[in-house]
This record gives sequence, C-alpha cells and structure tokens, in this order.
Amino acid sequence: MIQIHLNDLGYQIQVRNNGRLGFEEANSNSFDLIILDIMLPEMDGIAICQRLRALDNYTPILMITAKSEEIDKVIGLESGADDYITKPFKIREFIARVKAIMRRQDQFALLAEKDVKQMRFNTLEIDEKKGK
Repeated sequence: MIQIHLNDLGYQIQVRNNGRLGFEEANSNSFDLIILDIMLPEMDGIAICQRLRALDNYTPILMITAKSEEIDKVIGLESGADDYITKPFKIREFIARVKAIMRRQDQFALLAEKDVKQMRFNTLEIDEKKGK
C-alpha cells in the first residue's frame, strides 16, 4: 500500500525485505529517503540506522514499525531516525510525514546552495565563522 501511494506521488521506490541487503543498498547508493522497519531479518532497523549514521550517511530515515512503546520510539529516534511512525497508521498521516521530511531536505539544499554561513531558528543561532 505504501509503495502504491508513493508511486502515485511520483516517487521511485526500491524495496528490500532483508535488513542486511537493505543496509548494503542504502550504504552504496544515494536515496532521498529511507523508510525503515525495525523488525527485519538478518539486521534490524535500529542497527541499520546506527551503522548508516556511523558511516556519515545522513539520508533522512523514517522508521515505520509495530513497536509503539515510548522507549521504542526514543531508541529509534536516538539511533538517528528523523521520524518514527507506528503501525497501524493512516496513509494520509504517513504521506504527510514523508512530505515534511522532503520539504526539510529541500530547505537544507537551498541553504547549502546559497553557502549560508549563519542560520537562526527561534533562539538557536549557528554561525559557521565562529564555529558554534
């Protein structure tokens, strides 16, 4: 169902049902978004996420899983996921989350193109020249 809806929105989808194969694919190719289930054979989603981040792969990751306890969500997000949604979910919410992640990616790309040296978000200020 997810694949159908994302294809309808114009996204190209690649599916891997094996954690190890998914990790290898994600590590060796460039993607706009990784949608990752925690419970996968051979390598779980948490391990995949942690390994990708350790290899400086910062492709956005949306975790989608049946694990809905608060601790599961915290572990998923702290492992490096950008968002976390639990099954069962409404497809409209899922699509909204995908679109939000893609919007943020577009905004970061625009900032990088402009070679922005200073950013401000509410009270957080990042200044490349000062290194903080």
